[in-house]
Amino acid sequence: MNYTLYQRAESAQNAAMESGEAQRPAVALPRSAPFRGFTSRVVNPLMRRIGARVPGYAILTHTGRRTAHRYRTPLKIFRRDGDYVIALMYGTTADWLRNVQAAGGGELSHGGRTVTVTNPRVTHDPTASLAPGYARPAFRFLRVSTFVTLTPSPDGTSAGASRPAQ
Repeated sequence: MNYTLYQRAESAQNAAMESGEAQRPAVALPRSAPFRGFTSRVVNPLMRRIGARVPGYAILTHTGRRTAHRYRTPLKIFRRDGDYVIALMYGTTADWLRNVQAAGGGELSHGGRTVTVTNPRVTHDPTASLAPGYARPAFRFLRVSTFVTLTPSPDGTSAGASRPAQ
């Protein structure tokens, strides 16, 4: 049978729970996890073209940790205390997150600007307090409780002094 990664993980967790070998993980998989493949194949190609111009969205350019290939990932972003906050809709195993962590940052294009971002910090936040109030009920329903915070680079490419997007 062909199982997705999400289904395999859930099946393994259920089997372990039934046998008494494991406890429920502290962070459950988000309800949005089964849609990861659809999003990658259908939504992301469209959003790569328009995402940097859509309010509340950005294109994160990052370098592959193994391939050194440059990738462009569309993401929903929020601003908080000068930093950029991104909800990890599919958990902490997303390749873009691992690439950004390995490189220590990337470039975020949004609103016609490109900003160098550094210092990726993953935070478990079950109350979704890092997100704006209007988004919290949706994140709680979807069980999205992990966020990554990126800081604009202090070397002159921050939001106020960023260069035009390419």
